Amino acid sequence: GAKSAAKTSIILRFLDTDEQPKPTTALEYTFGRRSKNNNMLKDVAHVWELGGGIALSNLIEVPITKQCIKNLSVVICVDLSKPETIWTTIESLLNTIKLRVKK
Repeated sequence: GAKSAAKTSIILRFLDTDEQPKPTTALEYTFGRRSKNNNMLKDVAHVWELGGGIALSNLIEVPITKQCIKNLSVVICVDLSKPETIWTTIESLLNTIKLRVKK
């Protein structure tokens, strides 16, 4: 998503972490684990964050692979304080993702 769209903050909340958000450089990876119903089995979430907005969208090739495509979810964040960039950001990222998925 766009710069200053609170991507890191959303990820930290999703992972239930108290860390302070830091600026994202390029593409960053993190993961989270949660126990399921007090079992030994755990759900694992692999989270990739693309920093820099559409300028670095070619890095989408790294996390979107044939192996993960069945379980893939994509979240696009936009900076609502810059409404003139919302459509361009969404359209550009969706097109890049569609091209990668077709490969």
